[in-house]
Amino acid sequence: MSAVLPVPFSRVLVGLACAAALVVTGCSQSATAAGPTLAPDAEIPTEIPAGTTLVVADQSEAQQYSLRASGELDALPFDVEFANFTGGPEVLESFRAGATDVGIVGDVPPIHAAASGQDVPIVAAFQKSKHTYSLATAPGADVRTPDDLRGKRIAYAEGTAQQVVVLRSLGLAGLGPSDVELVRLRLGEFSDALVAGQVDVAPLAEPRLTRYLDDTAAAGGSAIHDLDGISEGLSYLYAPRRTVEDAHTAAALRE
Repeated sequence: MSAVLPVPFSRVLVGLACAAALVVTGCSQSATAAGPTLAPDAEIPTEIPAGTTLVVADQSEAQQYSLRASGELDALPFDVEFANFTGGPEVLESFRAGATDVGIVGDVPPIHAAASGQDVPIVAAFQKSKHTYSLATAPGADVRTPDDLRGKRIAYAEGTAQQVVVLRSLGLAGLGPSDVELVRLRLGEFSDALVAGQVDVAPLAEPRLTRYLDDTAAAGGSAIHDLDGISEGLSYLYAPRRTVEDAHTAAALRE
């Protein structure tokens, strides 16, 4: 069985939808019922046995809300639970712990998975806007272009797409990490750190970007939008080897 399934992005989203409304915030054990193990060259099954469950590693509840709003939740022929995380590294750890079966991440976590020797095949790849990320600026930071980043405190989260966004943003101005103060935070802490004045700049995407701007516009919070070259807009649907080798969950992934 090939590790890469030729699935259009719209079908990927449907395949990630959660038929159950449960949001699992911890790392409960994956609920998948084991099926036969597929040979590497086997055809991916199309029949999904009753009781098949996928535990989807979601980020900021993005998948479940978009799929609920689209009306696709009720179309799935299998059960799904969502486990909510704030970044790709946490999704990878949930795979390692056997707590989730599949997830969507940016372009950096698969590199870390390979570098750490974790067997996490990419199931599908898709490209969104290359302007997914903006550089949100704290009130009073006086940052309007990448050239203004010199000497600023910039939030980053190790092992995430946002880390690369920071490095590429510096590169646009001919700057390097030594020209700024990099502040290591978790993704969920970026907005609060900006508001508290702990950092001057942080890369934000939706929905956090709009929330931050709405909350801080009156005080002077802003963002640098539409920077070319800081993101390729790539995301990946990937899963632990056990998920793609199990006939039942592989069929669910295909759907």
